[in-house]
Amino acid sequence: MSSCNDKFSGLHAQRRPDGPKVEKHPLRSGLRPIVDRDKPISRIPSHPIAIQPSYSWPEAGNLTVRYEYDFMPKSLVTRLMVALNHRIADQNHVWKSGAIFQRDETRAEVIEDYPKRRISVRANRPDARGLVAIIDDHLG
Repeated sequence: MSSCNDKFSGLHAQRRPDGPKVEKHPLRSGLRPIVDRDKPISRIPSHPIAIQPSYSWPEAGNLTVRYEYDFMPKSLVTRLMVALNHRIADQNHVWKSGAIFQRDETRAEVIEDYPKRRISVRANRPDARGLVAIIDDHLG
């Protein structure tokens, strides 16, 4: 026959200096903080520009993927920017409806066209498929 104490045998009781005992689960006691204060949180500007900036992009050798939605939730590309902020090429290449992402020598341009319910991805250079697969994973 098991007692009530057996159910909580994995918990560690700690006493606060100014109050009652606090139970802590052993797995949660060693968690690291989510935000590392030494690293920048995001490369996304707090107020991205509204219009797409001008930049050069090669016309040949592009891998192009287009996502078309019957219903497209707002800010899919914004969520993608947050998820892949470490892959944003440069803060100057981020705008309200798009961004340029980079992985090694490969770059990908992602543009959201909300009125047409479409997201266009254009990648260029050696590992275009790999970068598009990362983007696809976050959009899917």
